[in-house]
Amino acid sequence: MLTGHKITIRLTVTLTNDEFMRLPELFKLEKYYECLRQPGDTYCFVNARLYGNDSNDIYHTLVEYSAENFIHFDRTLIHWGICLRQSCSSFLRSNRTESLEACINSTLERYQLRARVTSSLCTDYQPETILDNGDYAFAAVLIILLLLNFLGSAYDFYLSKYSKEQGTLRHPF
Repeated sequence: MLTGHKITIRLTVTLTNDEFMRLPELFKLEKYYECLRQPGDTYCFVNARLYGNDSNDIYHTLVEYSAENFIHFDRTLIHWGICLRQSCSSFLRSNRTESLEACINSTLERYQLRARVTSSLCTDYQPETILDNGDYAFAAVLIILLLLNFLGSAYDFYLSKYSKEQGTLRHPF
């Protein structure tokens, strides 16, 4: 007999396809390499927390669905990859986090939601790597080592075959 214990039974929240399609995307990644083609381009991986009014049906659905974190993803935390110059050019500010939030919030307007960036990792355009003399020297040393390895293996194979034909034991030197 259990005394003093509280038993809580929780019903699992399930969504129909129509309800699920009304939610903002959990993962949304723009094309990384197409973004970083010219100087000034920046690509950011962003985690942002969604919030809204409790009267907003979509926000209420997100919170209720995400509360069961042992079954469902936390849909109030979105993970997006954003190309700043292509997708957010009208929102560029001196503070990158503010630019990202403004850009995400403009996308979320149709859901009547807002977002606050919790973390971001941004990559700026880098010109193609140019090989220098050190790179060429490393490649030359590597090729020489591979060639010596091949010659040593061929010599060992030849000695092994020769000593079998002669019926003699092969000595190292």
